[in-house]
Amino acid sequence: MDQKITIEQCLRHTAGLPEWFALVGIASVPVTRRTEGHLLPILAGIRRTNFAPGVEFSYSNTGYVLAAAITRRVTGMSLREFSAERIFGPLGMADTMWRDDSSKVRPRFAYGHGNDDGVIRRADTEECVVGDGGLATSGADLAHWLGFLADGRVLGAGIRAALLERAVLADGTVHPYALGVYHFTVGGKAAYGHAGSVDGYRSQLLYVPEDGLGFACLANQTRIDPLTLVNRAAGGEADLPAVQAVPGPVPLGHWPARPLGASYLSLKLWQRGITPRASRHSARLALAADLPASVLADFTGTSISNATRWAGYARRDWFDHIASRTQI
Repeated sequence: MDQKITIEQCLRHTAGLPEWFALVGIASVPVTRRTEGHLLPILAGIRRTNFAPGVEFSYSNTGYVLAAAITRRVTGMSLREFSAERIFGPLGMADTMWRDDSSKVRPRFAYGHGNDDGVIRRADTEECVVGDGGLATSGADLAHWLGFLADGRVLGAGIRAALLERAVLADGTVHPYALGVYHFTVGGKAAYGHAGSVDGYRSQLLYVPEDGLGFACLANQTRIDPLTLVNRAAGGEADLPAVQAVPGPVPLGHWPARPLGASYLSLKLWQRGITPRASRHSARLALAADLPASVLADFTGTSISNATRWAGYARRDWFDHIASRTQI
């Protein structure tokens, strides 16, 4: 690496690290059952960052994968073991763990589903790399985590304050991203939280300090939209466009598509850590490179067949763009 980066920059997405999902795509390496050990040699081939560390914000899961690897090297424990001992255990989150072996059968585990053709099908995520994702939890456990976000209980107010401190870029710009948490406004009120999205699953976690209320929505169906549901539950209906009614009954396993509006798409992008400053075409390109066709169709209001065909073209173009900026 020709640039020095810090752990904090990795966690704040200001390190300029290329996205590891794009790298394995370029290298034609399958994601299924990939572990941290498989991925690190690929990441070790990165020779330069996409920009000088600290000067920009660009959401990259790579930084959190490296943080998990650093945890193992410093403590001698996997992130799953370390989190169980130092975070989830003390908080009483007995059902929460990093799923670093997707082949293991988990008791009461809700497997993921999608409905690309209107029929519900299994659509689990199979990668074993964690840190950037792969966290299995429950609504009851997230109540304990929301309690920590409220007042720092158990883990300490100092850790909470550090977690919520916003990133500051080299030019002094204060970014809404903190450490794994976004600051934003819902219904005119300050809030913080984060969304999640992988094959077969969608989630949204939100805490509104003014109301002293926390919200969590976990879905194992990719056509369910936790972001919209949580924002509406928190009183943010006015901040989101209305869902168009679909005439007649909705078939089992199929949810009505949502029209693509600029403000709605910008909100979706921002919640996923993608700065919506590019043209709508570029924004669609970014989404298509990262989301399954079913979700893409939901965002754009197009048919599944169109979304599938367009996503294939967009992934190719997007990976070409990433490759032009990255040396492996």
